[in-house]
Amino acid sequence: MSHIPRRIGKYELQELLGSGGMAEVWKALDTQLHRYVAIKLLHANLHADPDFISRFTQEAQMVAALRHPNIVQIYDFHISESTETEDTPAYMVMEYIQGQTLAHYIRTTSQQKNFPSANDIIQLFTPISLALDYAHRQGTIHRDIKPANILLDQKNRTHNPMGEPILSDFGLAKVMDAPSRTIAGMVFGTPLYISPEQVQNGLISNRTDLYSLGIVLYELFTSQPPFSGGSSSHIMLQHVLEEPTDPRSINPGLSSALSEVLLKSIARDPQDRFSSAAAMTTAVAEALDLPVPEAVRLALASTPQAQRSTNDAQPVDQEAATVITSPPAAMLGQQKMNAVVDDDAAKVDLLSAERVEDTGGPLNLPDSEPPLAGVATSDKIAAADILDSGATLLSKPGQQVPDDDAQSEAAAQSDAREGQTVAIPVRSASSSPSKMPPVAPLPSHAPGAQKRQKMRIVIAALFISILIVAGSGVFFLLQTPHKATTTTSTNSTVGQAFFLSSVNMDQDTARGNNSKLELDLKSIPAPQNGKSYYAWLLPDKNQPEGAPILLGQLIVKDGTVHYIYPGNSDISDLLAMTSRFLITEESSTITPDIPSPDLNAWRYYAEIPQMVPAGQQYSLLSHVRHLLADDPDLMSLHLSGGLDIWANRNIYEVAQWSKGAQNDWKAKNFDAMHQRIVSILDYLDGASYVKQDVPAGTPLYANPLDAQVGLLNLNSGSQGHPSYLYHIALHLNGVLSSPGSTQYQRSLALQINTGLSNVKLELVQVRLDAIQLVHMNNAQLAQPSSLALLNDIVTRTNIAYAGQLDTATHQVKIMGMTQIYQDNQRLATFEIKPYRS
Repeated sequence: MSHIPRRIGKYELQELLGSGGMAEVWKALDTQLHRYVAIKLLHANLHADPDFISRFTQEAQMVAALRHPNIVQIYDFHISESTETEDTPAYMVMEYIQGQTLAHYIRTTSQQKNFPSANDIIQLFTPISLALDYAHRQGTIHRDIKPANILLDQKNRTHNPMGEPILSDFGLAKVMDAPSRTIAGMVFGTPLYISPEQVQNGLISNRTDLYSLGIVLYELFTSQPPFSGGSSSHIMLQHVLEEPTDPRSINPGLSSALSEVLLKSIARDPQDRFSSAAAMTTAVAEALDLPVPEAVRLALASTPQAQRSTNDAQPVDQEAATVITSPPAAMLGQQKMNAVVDDDAAKVDLLSAERVEDTGGPLNLPDSEPPLAGVATSDKIAAADILDSGATLLSKPGQQVPDDDAQSEAAAQSDAREGQTVAIPVRSASSSPSKMPPVAPLPSHAPGAQKRQKMRIVIAALFISILIVAGSGVFFLLQTPHKATTTTSTNSTVGQAFFLSSVNMDQDTARGNNSKLELDLKSIPAPQNGKSYYAWLLPDKNQPEGAPILLGQLIVKDGTVHYIYPGNSDISDLLAMTSRFLITEESSTITPDIPSPDLNAWRYYAEIPQMVPAGQQYSLLSHVRHLLADDPDLMSLHLSGGLDIWANRNIYEVAQWSKGAQNDWKAKNFDAMHQRIVSILDYLDGASYVKQDVPAGTPLYANPLDAQVGLLNLNSGSQGHPSYLYHIALHLNGVLSSPGSTQYQRSLALQINTGLSNVKLELVQVRLDAIQLVHMNNAQLAQPSSLALLNDIVTRTNIAYAGQLDTATHQVKIMGMTQIYQDNQRLATFEIKPYRS
C-alpha cells in the first residue's frame, strides 16, 4: 500500500504503527472530533473479494458491539464501493491507546526477575478479567489472548501505575455457538499461548481464552511461559502432550497454593480450568492472601457459579462449557447475533487470514505477536496428525525433519523464539497413505484421566436428572396451619398471580409498592350453583393468626379467570404482609370475612416457600422481600421499600440530572452543570465514599437520605453499606439456591442478573466520565471535549435506566433498570395449583 493518501475522509494519517500482509495500522487525527485514533487500512487487492468484504463488515459490527472500558472501542469502519481504485480503501477506526503493551511490561519486570508485587498483579488482572468475562457474556471469544494484545493505557494510571490494561485485537473472535467459520485448514492462536483444543482443531469455548490468560499469569509469576523452545509446531505440541513445569521450580518464592492455581488455569482439559476469568482472579488473590477486589466479587455474585467454589472443577460436558453464565438469548427476549455460514467448507475466511498476517492490535505493533495460521484439514484432527514429524521430534530429538517440511520448520524456529507464528504444513486428508504413518493415541493428561472422565459422565448424568426433575414444575407445598396432613395435587399449574406496583419515581416514598395483585387462571370449572370463588392472600405460615386479605369474588368465563385486585384504601404493601394465595368456593349469598375453616372448600393454593436452607440465613420469601418489599439494611436507614425500588429511583434521578447537565452546558451555565455532575457521583458512589471522587470541600448536593447507599460497589470499607446493584445480585443468587424456587423464578433471576451486569457496566463508565468533568474548571467545561463526555453520560444513563432496543428487530438489546424492576416483581409470582387435603 505504497500510495496511501495522507488523508482519508475526516482522518489525517500521521504515523505508521505497523504493517502486515493484509493491512497497515496508522495513528491518525480525527479532524472533526479532534482526537487521535488508530486506523487499520486493508490492502487494495482484498477489496475485490466480496466474501472478504462481508466478513470484514461482520467483524467490525461484532467488535463494535463490545462496549467495555477495558476493551478497545471500534468507532467506525468503511467499505469501498469501488474495486478499481485505492482512493477509498476499506478501513476500521479504533480507539487509540497510548502506552506500552503487557509484553513490554513483562520483559522489563518478570523476565528481569524483578517480579511485580502481588497486589500489582491482582490490580492489573482485575480489569482484564472483567473485560474478558464481559466479552464472553456477549457471546464473543477472543481466541488470541497474549501479552502483546493487552495494551497499558498510560493516560489512565488511577488503579495501575503501569497503565490501565485494555484488551485489543478481537479480530479473531467468533460468535459462540455459531457454526464454525474458521478457515478450512487453519489453526488460530499464538504458539506460546495457544490452547490444546486450538492445536487439535477442537471445540472452542470461553475456557480457551482462560487457558491463554492463565499462561500470561504463569509468565508474570515465573518470568517465562510454561512451554517454549524449538519450532512453532514443537511448542504447539507441548501444550497437547507435555506437562507444564511446576512454577515453584522456576520461582521458588511462590507458594504451593499459588502454584496449584496457576496449574489449574492451564489444565489441558477445559473442564479442569476455572469457569471464568473472575473466578481465576479470585483464586489468585486468595492464594496470595489478598482481599478479592470488590469488582470481582460483584462479578462472581452475579453468576450462577457464585454458589460454588471457584476452585472446584465444573462437572459439565464440553459443549456446556460454551454456554456462559447468561441465560439463552430466547429467554432474554433478545435476538442472537446473525452469523454467516459458508456452505463450502473449503472457502477461505479472508477476514481471519487478515488477522493471521497482520502484525497485531491497533498500536504498539512492534511488540505484537501475530496469530498462527497452520494448515490443517477442515475436519477435526488429533494433535499428532497436525505434524507427524513434530510428534517424532518430541520423542526423538535427533531425528531429521522430512525434506518436504524441513524448509518450513527451519523458518518457523526463529519466529517461534520471538513469539511469532507462521504457517505450518500439515498432512491433508488427501495425502498419500504411504506418507502417513500410523498415529498412536495421545497419552492422557495425567494418571487417572480415564477414571475422572467416567466420573464426569456419571456426575453429568445425575446433574441432568436433577434438572429434569426441577424443570418438571413439581414441588411440595408446605403444610398449612389448618391441618397437618395437607398436601397438594400433582396436577399442572392452572395459573399465576403476581404483585403490581404504582410507585411515583419522582417522590421519595414507597407508597404504592406491591399494592395490587393480578390473577390469571385457565381450565377452571364453573362454581357449583349458589356458590362463588373467592381469592385470598394469607399471612406467613409462622404467623397463622395474621389477618387474611380478601381480594374479591372471581368470575369464571369460558374456563378462564382474569382479575386485578386494585389494593386497599391504605395502599398497603401486600407482599410485606402475606406470602400465600388461596381460592375458596363458598356461598354466593354472604361474602365471607375469612376463608372457610372447612378445607373441603379450598380449591386452589400457592405460596412463596419459607424454608431456610441449612447453613444459610434467608428463605426464598426473605430474598424476594428484601428485593421487593423491605430490606433490613434500608429500614435501618429509614428507607422504606425493597432494594429494587431504590435502585430504580436513583438511576432515574441520575438520568434526569445528566439531561439537566446537558442543558446547562448548552446554556453555558457551568456552575449548575458542575453541581449536577456532583449529584450524579453522590448517587453512584454513596454519601460516605463520594468525597474520594470529587474535589476537596465539595458539598453533598443529592438528597442526603437517598444518597446513603451507592449504586456501585467501590470499596466496602469506605461505603458503609453494600451498593444497590451488588446487594440485588446477592439476593438474586439467593433465589437461585433457595429450595422451592420454580424453574420460572430461576430463569428470571438469571435474566435479571444479566441485565444488572449491563446496567453496572454503563454506570461504571458514567462514573469515569463524571470524575473527569467534576475536576474541570468552567473554562475546561466549556470545551467541546467536555460536551462529548457529557453526551456519553446522557447516552449511558438513558441505557442504564430505560434499556436499549435493537432498531432492526425492535427486541430488547440491553435491559435497563426499568425492566429489571418489573422482572424483579415477577420473582414473587404464585404458581397456582389445585388444592387437595
